[in-house]
Amino acid sequence: MFLKDSPSDNLRTMLNGWDVLGERAHVRGQEVYLWFAHPLHTVKLSNAQVEHGGAAASTRDWKVVSVRAGVGPLMPLTFSRP
Repeated sequence: MFLKDSPSDNLRTMLNGWDVLGERAHVRGQEVYLWFAHPLHTVKLSNAQVEHGGAAASTRDWKVVSVRAGVGPLMPLTFSRP
């Protein structure tokens, strides 16, 4: 997720502390890294929630970001559970 402006401290705390089973978020500057263990249409964290927190947001999947950045074909990612 890309934010138009830097998030407020309250929004940053909310996102970094997101505690929903199978969902994680991490804020780094104006970027929010999202991890979902289930289909996107079932997740609880949405752009609307972030925008309600005061930051305009745009979400893109890894494929779109990779193509836009010109990094070529996708490489498989492996995630391990803590």
